[in-house]
Amino acid sequence: MSTKYVVILSGAILLILAGIAGVIYIENRNQRAIVERQQKFTNEFTTGRELIVSGKVEDSIKQFEQALDHATNAKEEALARINLGTSYIRTDPPKGIAILKEASLNESFPRNYRADAAVYVLDYYVLGKDFAFAFDHIFTGPQWETFANGVTKDRK
Repeated sequence: MSTKYVVILSGAILLILAGIAGVIYIENRNQRAIVERQQKFTNEFTTGRELIVSGKVEDSIKQFEQALDHATNAKEEALARINLGTSYIRTDPPKGIAILKEASLNESFPRNYRADAAVYVLDYYVLGKDFAFAFDHIFTGPQWETFANGVTKDRK
């Protein structure tokens, strides 16, 4: 075998090994970034839950918004949106209802979380009995308007 072929073969082997090493490095770096993002989500979500339990609703909203930014999958996004919506219900009911209704209709979210979002919306309606609010904010938009077909604000 000539020296020329040995040099070419050695160069090709080195290029292949360098490519494999590069792919492994990038994969490890991406995996670390995902783990860091999941840890941020978990910390922000847990802090948000602690804040809402302690009555610090405005601070919980900020935490759930940050958690939403770091969600890595549909389950985490659903959890963050539902908790964000239930926090907003306490300070800005129309906004909270809108967030929860959106979560209830998002087909990428797990079905049980979508159902939970709908339950929170309907709980607000049942506990408040504010029919004008319900017709203006709850029984509007896709799917939700069908619940009130044929019923008016004065319940006729």
